Amino acid sequence: MSEEIGSLRERIAVNERDISTAHARIDKMESLMREEFKEFRDDMKAVLGFLERAKGMVVAVTMGVTMAAGVFAWLINLITKMLFN
Repeated sequence: MSEEIGSLRERIAVNERDISTAHARIDKMESLMREEFKEFRDDMKAVLGFLERAKGMVVAVTMGVTMAAGVFAWLINLITKMLFN
C-alpha cells in the first residue's frame, strides 16, 4: 500500500512538473503573440495613415482634373462662339 502511495506521489510530481512546463510554454506563446499583435497594429496604423494621405491626394487630383476640364470646355465654347458668330 505504501508503495502504491509512493508511486502515486511520484506520478503526481511528474504531472505537476509537466503542467508547470506547459504553463511556462503557454505564457511564452502568449507573450510572443502580444508582441506580434502590437507590431501588427503599429504597422496597420502606418498603412492606414498612408491610405488616408493617398485618399486626400486622389481627391485633390480629381478636383484639379475636373477644374482643368471645365476651363478647357469654357475655352472651346469661347473659341466656337468667336469663330461661328
